[in-house]
Amino acid sequence: MDVNIAHQLAHPALRFRDYMPTADREMFLRLVGRIAAEPEGADRHLAYTTDTVTRAAWEDHVMVHYVVTRFFVAVMEADIYDVSRAFNEEMISSVTDDEVLEAVKARVRAGRPTDLGSHLLTPAPASAEALAEAERIIGYPLPPLLRRLYTEVANGGFGPFGGIEGLRDGYTSDGPSMLEMYLQYDEPGPDPEEQAPPSPPHGVLLVCNHGCAMWSMLDCRHPEGQMWWWDQGDRHKCDLTLRDWMIMWLDGRLEHGIPGHLAVEDEESWCWPETDGL
Repeated sequence: MDVNIAHQLAHPALRFRDYMPTADREMFLRLVGRIAAEPEGADRHLAYTTDTVTRAAWEDHVMVHYVVTRFFVAVMEADIYDVSRAFNEEMISSVTDDEVLEAVKARVRAGRPTDLGSHLLTPAPASAEALAEAERIIGYPLPPLLRRLYTEVANGGFGPFGGIEGLRDGYTSDGPSMLEMYLQYDEPGPDPEEQAPPSPPHGVLLVCNHGCAMWSMLDCRHPEGQMWWWDQGDRHKCDLTLRDWMIMWLDGRLEHGIPGHLAVEDEESWCWPETDGL
């Protein structure tokens, strides 16, 4: 069976494959050969819950998404997943906001705006009034990339897991909206004696709900937006900008939230105190 390598990704992933190290390239070609010989083997499975055509296969650290046609196997997507190497920082630093926007738009057009098969539709883009209201409430400007995503893609409902939270009249994952949660930072809890994590600093938003009280947070005090990670009250700054975070999602590297090795400990990070016997 002939194999046609067909690319269907934005430039970040294309460049990643083009500069694949020799050993990785050999693994990739070996996996493609196996797929071509037995495209519907026992270890193959559907790549997405909302797509009955695209299949996935793994070998070592190599992942391939492909489509089987009558005459050939079209490899649509490939990547290297190796925690010890994290991600290619040099590649990420060269990716532009325009490229991120086009990649997100492509996922929305393909019916995959988020990682959840139940979240297929996105709201209309945010209005200028909604942006102005948000920045007035937050007290800081939104990062330029997020402003463009809100106005050129949708008012939330795209991105990792169930999607980025929206502004006024936008997507909300569960319960109060992102800005409503932000306004609650200064409100006293129902019981002053009840233990609760301290509120995040002003300018830091709960921007993406990963479920089970885990959130990606966005620090709007940083010009490009610095990401934080919240896990049941514990919170850590991360050595990651909003652009980096979006690229990692587009490359399939945020399946379980922000990787722990990117955490940065400082006076604004916080963890539950350890207690003996509990």
